Order: sequence, then C-alpha cells, then structure tokens
Amino acid sequence: MNAFEYATTFNEALKNEGQPLRFNQEELEAYRTGEAGTNYYPLTIRNKSMQTQQNINISGGSDAVKYFFSGGLTRQEGMFEAINYRAYSLRSNVDARINKNLTISGDFDVSSRAFNNSGYTAEQIFGEVIASSPDKNLYNPDGSLNYQASFPSEYAKSGYGKDRVNVLQTTLTLKQDLPFLNGLSLSGRGSFGKEYTNSKNYRVPIVTYRGSFAGDKVYCCAGPDNKPRLERGFSEYNSLQYNVSLNFNRTFYKHEVSALALWEQFQ
Repeated sequence: MNAFEYATTFNEALKNEGQPLRFNQEELEAYRTGEAGTNYYPLTIRNKSMQTQQNINISGGSDAVKYFFSGGLTRQEGMFEAINYRAYSLRSNVDARINKNLTISGDFDVSSRAFNNSGYTAEQIFGEVIASSPDKNLYNPDGSLNYQASFPSEYAKSGYGKDRVNVLQTTLTLKQDLPFLNGLSLSGRGSFGKEYTNSKNYRVPIVTYRGSFAGDKVYCCAGPDNKPRLERGFSEYNSLQYNVSLNFNRTFYKHEVSALALWEQFQ
C-alpha cells in the first residue's frame, strides 16, 4: 500500500483500539497528494524484465559418420536493476561406424553461466520492500538519504555479487557387435565431468544523514553492514564414470529375448 493507504489504515486500527490517532489531517493530505511518503515498489522493482534466447543447430553426415553441433545464448533480466543472468552453451555429438561391427560415439558438452546481483540477495531486497513503511521520506530536502527511511532501492544497486559456474562434460562410447552370436554386443562408456564455481560478493554501507540539534548534517550508516565487506569463494567438482556391459537382444519368431550384464564405477 502507498503512504496514504498506510496512514489511513494505521489511524483506523488505533481508532478501533481507542488510541490517539498517529497521523493528522495535514499529514494525510500530504500523503494523498504525494508530497510526503515513499512508494518503494516502483523505486526498486522493474515494470518489466526482458529475456532472449538464441540457438543454432548444425547436423549432417553420411552412413559412416554423423555429427550434430549446437550453440546457445540466453540473456535474462531480473526484477531488480542489478540482477541479470547470462548462459552460454556448446554441445557436439559425433557417431562413427568404423566397420560393420564397431561403432564409436563422442559427446562434448560445455556451458558457462553468469549470475549478477547487487551486494544483497534478491530475498533481502524484496523482504525490505515488503517490510518498509511508506510514511517516511526517502530523501532529505538536500537530496541526501534520510536515516529514518528504508532503503530497498539502495540495496538493489549497492555493491555487487557475481557467480560464475562453468561445466564440462565429455563422454566416449564404444559398441562392438559380436559376430559369432547374432544380437550379442559388448559396450563400453567413459564419462568425465568437471564443474567449478567462482563467486564474489562486495557490500558497501548505505550512507544516510540526519540533522543535529545545531542544525548540522550528521553522517550515519544503515543496512546490515556498517563497513565495506568483500567475500570470495571457489569450489570445484570432478566426476568420473565408466561402465562395461554385455547386451543380448534377439527375436525368435514372435518372441523377444533380451539380457544385460553391466559393471559400472563412479567416482
């Protein structure tokens, strides 16, 4: 609710409890006309956020070799100005028939994702929007921030948070049909994955001011941090998976018989 709705509802609650009203008619009129108070929603939250996605695919080959390549780019804006997301991906697949019994397949998948934020999380910013009281002016008459107000719009553009996630996945598969028994094949697969994340978060104080008894402007700070703070993080995850399988699949007249023996290891 806006400042006028907030003040009117607050007065109504006090009236129902038999308490003195907090806001007088002059203050209510200033809230109604927009001369006083702050509406934090349009100051903090975007009216719209754009998202675009582009992909390109290439495929082809022959009976002996087939290939597929794909590339993608995604851009997405968040509900706050400093929040956005970027993702890049590249994928390829090649299948090659070496001879009538041996087939080799290779898969390669790499992606990079970038998450950009302010120094405060989206949850913190939105929670501050909801909890803020709209009856206080955000700015002092000289344009500086009023220490009595709430500051979700400042949180949304203060400092920065950057997370970069890079993922690599490769897989090699071999399949050998065993000619001495129709329907019997031996397969092997090896897969390697690597994921690492870099994160960086920088917060700065929200600088506000209040007046002193002498009429001077006194510096003050608001927000969870009264000092600049920088945090950095790194994580890495590697995986290795491989398996060997013996497969049998054959149809006898109207009956289908299949069997699988599999050994797999993951680390």
